[in-house]
Amino acid sequence: MKHLLVFFLIIIFCNPVLSQNYQNIPKGYEPFFLVSSPDSSKSVRDILWLHENNNQNLFIRFGYSYNSLILWLDTHTWEIKKTIHLDKNVDRFYGVTQDHKTLVMQKRKGFWIGLTPFFQKTEFILIDLQSEESKVISEKKFLKMIEKYGKLHGGINSFIMRDNILSWDKNILIVEHLYDFEDFFLKSHELAIFKYVGHRNYMRGLCNYNNLYAVNGFYEDSHKTIKEYPAPDIPPQFPKIEDHYGVHELFYNKPLFDKKAKDVSFDVKIAFTINCNGQMDSFFVISQYSSFFLHSLAHQVLDIVREMHNNWTPAKKNGQNVDCIQVLNVSVVNGKINKITHE
Repeated sequence: MKHLLVFFLIIIFCNPVLSQNYQNIPKGYEPFFLVSSPDSSKSVRDILWLHENNNQNLFIRFGYSYNSLILWLDTHTWEIKKTIHLDKNVDRFYGVTQDHKTLVMQKRKGFWIGLTPFFQKTEFILIDLQSEESKVISEKKFLKMIEKYGKLHGGINSFIMRDNILSWDKNILIVEHLYDFEDFFLKSHELAIFKYVGHRNYMRGLCNYNNLYAVNGFYEDSHKTIKEYPAPDIPPQFPKIEDHYGVHELFYNKPLFDKKAKDVSFDVKIAFTINCNGQMDSFFVISQYSSFFLHSLAHQVLDIVREMHNNWTPAKKNGQNVDCIQVLNVSVVNGKINKITHE
């Protein structure tokens, strides 16, 4: 028994999943959103991610076979469309009907002798996404339903979250988020959403890749490495847009989409390039944060400010328009953009 306990502890402490470092995340993917369980006693069980016909709905099941919670999210806005309390015994997501009105889940019943199934049958649970009412049907009736109404939309399915999930367009990566060991048994699992923003050390859309400037004479990359660049004679200028004379007025009081941010205040630095034609590209968060949550909120700010007017007055050097790195300093107060300045 003693040796078994030691073996168990070795597995726990050596398991890289318990770390929040996300060292295996591919380059270019940055924290974007954290999905938490509606019930802190229930952990992530499995997910179903639909993408047919651009219908990007994400279903997440929390809890175990009985008394599960299903979170239904819109992956365009990351708004929670509905929380469904399920009192039926289920094993896994199976799909959604052609009309996108019914969620189908699967349950296998029976008993085993050792590793051999002695008796087993499969049932299906149909959940009306509007009324949230559910009913159980046999496998025979389910096959007749498929024959009559057509096969289900399956999407991307991960049972018991064994794998990281990549969206069909490769822009979103979903990873199971676990806390450090000391909090592991006290807090529920969550899903960490990463968004592809591009490799921050590769600049795009420049007129001359060998002649790049920076407003403050240097640029700090994702590894806190200082890269020196010459400063322009005149930095890029933000244009007047209707009644807005600056980027601050354009985004003042704009909220982040994550409702968990409403009581959060923080500052973030965002770097981006403005080429010789005044076109923006290569947006990156250059601030560093100790928590995934703050890091994700910083990238939500990035998503907002990248919608700026794409016609800056370019930087100048010796009277010529040049490519330049610009930096925005953004202050967020209680989940809303409070102040933006640029170098």
